[in-house]
Amino acid sequence: MIRDCHVGVKGIVKVADKCLVLKKGTGENAYWDIPGGRIDDDETLEETLSRELSEELPGIINYKVGSVLGAYRLSKDIDDNKALVLIFFSVDAEDFEVKLSSEHSSFRWVNKENVSELLETNIPIEQGYYDAVAKALN
Repeated sequence: MIRDCHVGVKGIVKVADKCLVLKKGTGENAYWDIPGGRIDDDETLEETLSRELSEELPGIINYKVGSVLGAYRLSKDIDDNKALVLIFFSVDAEDFEVKLSSEHSSFRWVNKENVSELLETNIPIEQGYYDAVAKALN
């Protein structure tokens, strides 16, 4: 069966040698997330990512969207018969105060030495998210 497929972008925000991951949801519904979202109207991928970064991380000011790190299809449909494919971009940012929108409850900086801890917590992370963060740190 052919599925409808939406496309979104995610930004792996990197400051020096660390990347930002966001916690979305609470309790049993919590999971590690990456800032980003689906494309609106006639936006380019980069415009979508810039809009999403400003919405989800209002404290981020000086950053540069870099290359594509990879793409990933979410492990579950977002609605009945609707898949979501995400394109991950590297985002190099100057140090900033992390201010979260209401979409996320907390955040964590990870580096090359502790990124694997994301797989060891009781908070799940999509494999594609983890792979993109790990790639950005190498």
